[in-house]
Amino acid sequence: RLPFAAAMLAVLLVPAAALVDPSDARGRVWVAEVDGRTHVARLRDVALGPSSDAGFVAVHDGLRITDRVVLDPSVIPGLADGVRIRPIDASTSRSTP
Repeated sequence: RLPFAAAMLAVLLVPAAALVDPSDARGRVWVAEVDGRTHVARLRDVALGPSSDAGFVAVHDGLRITDRVVLDPSVIPGLADGVRIRPIDASTSRSTP
């Protein structure tokens, strides 16, 4: 038996809205991948875990903590593999008084 703390694993969470098709058993998300001096959209297969009541889904494989996930691909018209996109950092997207 493992001690409780040793049995715990770090898991990445993404908003359920980030999933390309939430009803699909295989998970897919869009990520912003660096391509020279720009970013391009890449469709990434991910291994999903359980979802939470707060609207997040666990990702067990297929993402790194440094990946920039498109949080809601439905708001980006024409999103396709290789299309140039401009990521927005959470710190720069807030309005300041």
